[in-house]
Amino acid sequence: MKTKTGKRTVNPTDAFRKEQRRKELNRNKKERKRVREEAIGNKDLESLRDKIQEFVELEEQGRLDKTKKAQKRKLEETYEIVLKKYKEENPDDTQFDELPGPRLMSLPGAVGMAGPVRKTLPTPQDSVYYHPIENPLGLPPAGKPQKWKSHFLALVDIKAPVI
Repeated sequence: MKTKTGKRTVNPTDAFRKEQRRKELNRNKKERKRVREEAIGNKDLESLRDKIQEFVELEEQGRLDKTKKAQKRKLEETYEIVLKKYKEENPDDTQFDELPGPRLMSLPGAVGMAGPVRKTLPTPQDSVYYHPIENPLGLPPAGKPQKWKSHFLALVDIKAPVI
């Protein structure tokens, strides 16, 4: 049934049921969110950090498959949420400031983020495929391995850096 303006009319009973269903779904959504936040609030930052570090070590060894990558991403998201709550409760504590990540200190000559580490990390200009207009990211063609200019390899003093 249509009105003069072309809009469809809905039976008032059906409209009421639809509204009640929408309200129920919103209540359920809020309840699930509250339960999830309570569960996350009980997690320990140390254990989360240790688990993430295990995944980082697996990633460095190249043994991180698709499911473990998803687990790592989920742990990182959980860590961020727990850390945010922890920071709200303890604003002066800096114990858990950063997530564990790939160890930059494993590069030869690395001193710290302010020191020579930046020089040892490859830039697009260090790639043999770099071109300022056609390939500004220095990415290799499909199916080709990444290659670096000899000055970069001499600077780092390793055979092939892993990115």
